[in-house]
This record gives sequence, structure tokens and C-alpha cells, in this order.
Amino acid sequence: MNKSKVKLHIICGFVGSGKTTLSKKLEKQYQAIRFSTDEWMIELFNFNGNFGKKYRDSKKRCKEFIWKLSEKILLSGQDVVLDFGFWSKKERLLFFKRAKKIGAEPILYFLDIPIDELKKRVTARNEKLDKQTFKISTRWFDKWLPLFEKPKSSEKPIIITPSTKLPSTPT
Repeated sequence: MNKSKVKLHIICGFVGSGKTTLSKKLEKQYQAIRFSTDEWMIELFNFNGNFGKKYRDSKKRCKEFIWKLSEKILLSGQDVVLDFGFWSKKERLLFFKRAKKIGAEPILYFLDIPIDELKKRVTARNEKLDKQTFKISTRWFDKWLPLFEKPKSSEKPIIITPSTKLPSTPT
């Protein structure tokens, strides 16, 4: 039997870009296990939008724990989707190395959405928050924007724009 290589789907995008929507589609398409740091932060730490040092420390620990689970899942032959944001090249490269080390194929998806569209989406999201999301203020949005490093072509991202048709899911 010719089994294809197990995949680590790495979702990169700024706030409001549609990372979770894409992650859920990929989860279904590949029958993968999906991990979202936002969901874990809310569930484990009752996170409510205070993005201080405690948040950063907790999120770092959360990502490392999720990786330990992801590694086991990938080694068992199941695809994994990581909805972390992957704002820095350093973090993307770390997860590429980790995947390759265990024989998984890393695939980087970059949601390249114009800033004006991101702001509109975040405003709309803030107006109808559910249990799996939290409010992102304009202050935080503006503060974080310079921290986001768009993937370079050398990282070989699959670029998704507002006009890109997202991957279809099996019926």
C-alpha cells in the first residue's frame, strides 16, 4: 500500500485573516486533528483578552504542550493542523524543522488579507463573539501589526487571498 506522507498543516495569518475557518476546512479535508491556541487558552486559562505577560507565558507553554501531542499524532500517521498564527519566521522554521525531524511534511498556508479587510473582519468578529473567541481592540490590533512577519517566497507558502477558493472538503 502506497501511503502518502503525513502532513503538518501550518496556518499563518494576522488577526481576522480567517485562520480558524481555513483550519476547520483542512481538518475535514484531511481528517486531521486540529489545534487552536485561542481555543486552548480560553478553555485552560479562562482567557478573556488580557494580553499581558501571563498570557504570553501561558500561550508559549500551551504551544509546546500542543506540539508534544501533535508529534505523537503525526508519528501515528494522522495529519495535524496548527492554528497558531505563526507570526514570526523563526517560529515557522522551528515547526518546519520539528515536522521534518519526525518524517512529516510541513505545509505552510499564508492568509494574505489587506489590512483594511482585516480591520473590518475584526470589528465584525467583536460584535458577535462566541465562546471560542475573544475581543481584539483597535489598540491591540495596531500594536501587533508591526510584529507580523509575512512569509517570504523561500518559505514556499500556499498563499490564500480573499479571492482564493479555499480547499474543498470531501463529501
